[in-house]
Amino acid sequence: MNNVTKKGLQLAIIVFLIGALYTHLSLTANDLSRYALARSLALEGTAEISSSLVALTGNTQSIDRAEFNGRIYSDKGPLGGFLGAPFVFLTYHISGGNETLSIYCTSIALATLPVSLMGFFGYLLFRKYNIKSSHAAVLAFFLCMGTNLSIWSTMMFSHALTAALVFISFALLKIKEHDTISLFVAGLLSGLSVSSDYIAALFLPPIFFYCFYQTRLHSAWLVFGALIAGLFPAIYHTVLFGNPLSLPYEHLAVLQNQHDAGLMGATIPSPSILIRNLFSFNHGLFFYNPVLLLAFISGWSFYKKHKADAIFLGVSITIFLLFDSALKQHYAHAYGNTWGPRYLVPIIALMFIFLAGKGSSSKWMSVILISVGSVSTALNYYLVNLAFLPPPFTEFNAAFTHGPGLLGMYGGANIYSQSVLLNRALSDYRGEFTALDVLFRDVPEIIDSPDQWPLIGYLNDILSVPLIPSMAISIGILGAAAFLLYYLLVRPDIKRKST
Repeated sequence: MNNVTKKGLQLAIIVFLIGALYTHLSLTANDLSRYALARSLALEGTAEISSSLVALTGNTQSIDRAEFNGRIYSDKGPLGGFLGAPFVFLTYHISGGNETLSIYCTSIALATLPVSLMGFFGYLLFRKYNIKSSHAAVLAFFLCMGTNLSIWSTMMFSHALTAALVFISFALLKIKEHDTISLFVAGLLSGLSVSSDYIAALFLPPIFFYCFYQTRLHSAWLVFGALIAGLFPAIYHTVLFGNPLSLPYEHLAVLQNQHDAGLMGATIPSPSILIRNLFSFNHGLFFYNPVLLLAFISGWSFYKKHKADAIFLGVSITIFLLFDSALKQHYAHAYGNTWGPRYLVPIIALMFIFLAGKGSSSKWMSVILISVGSVSTALNYYLVNLAFLPPPFTEFNAAFTHGPGLLGMYGGANIYSQSVLLNRALSDYRGEFTALDVLFRDVPEIIDSPDQWPLIGYLNDILSVPLIPSMAISIGILGAAAFLLYYLLVRPDIKRKST
């Protein structure tokens, strides 16, 4: 194992451990549908999820479900469910049916591990761009922990997995140019990204043209891999809905009106939605990922040195931004149980690559990167510690006005505090498994009114946990991340000087 690979693995392990300490032990709506599919496949050998929904929630009335011929299915892309099924099977049988542990391990496999792999391939990619080792490690660290990817690495949604598949596909094309196996794998991964989140199909044409420009006829291997991957959702849709092109969105049991104007309600791009999704407090990509603003500083130098890469990245990002701004009818087009535009998560890593511009490794740029990257990491780490709370606490005003007070009640959303709250919830609501959501069933309706949020003290009994160990974990992780950053920056220079 060469030093570059070893360094990348070390970084990936650290990112993985941090994410694992915050991975959710609970399910909401999107991840419930995904986990129910994995559970049904693992324990019953079927894609029909009604029995799993009953086991998890006590009923089949999940918001995110599709119905066809009297059967209930997940309305999500099938990849997450099929990848998660082996983890559900193993964990469920080894632990004797511990549902919480099964959810935790499956979420790690579908969210935490993909972001960790992005750290590994991100480091290799930045080294390919001739960025020095310490600087490449810092860039990869900020990619994973200084953006919204850190939030989605803790939840079993599709965003982390989709982003990882697209990013790693591009990284393989760049790192292993003209290698037929890498081209095939890149095609396979990019094709599978569509099975994770259908809108990832928008990335396929730019990836193909970029590969064709770089490798000419060798790009046939990429196409071959993508076609193999495409058989998976085609067979899945045919078996469930009788048509390879019939998506679960056509059979939604709830919110069908938000998807009836094309894929997910996409119509014509809206400038106002685009601006809101880039700069607003609740949805803004740059507000919640300020480190991405540095792409505008180093982007031009990156374009001059890597023109084909810059054009591919720019086109992919633009297409995705325009599509996202066209989701006028979809109520969650830019928001859902977190902060920032959740459907733009796949382009975060692509936009981050522009930080590998020539000027990014200069002394003054390094200072700016460390400063802005640290602020961006602290912001997302703060939000990760609030991420499992239900509305209205996911809104901007509540998060930044009452967030510190909430953290003072439970010390952060690490697995220790989550487990304490979850065990309390399950003991109070025995026989139902809606996880942390049951904690808030008795919260007065008045809590939904911003004018009454001073009454947030009502939650003190609900959220109170042994504060010292919970805070020790949260602060300890932050200290470990700071030490890692120092190590990545300073340690290599010390070694060079000593030799």
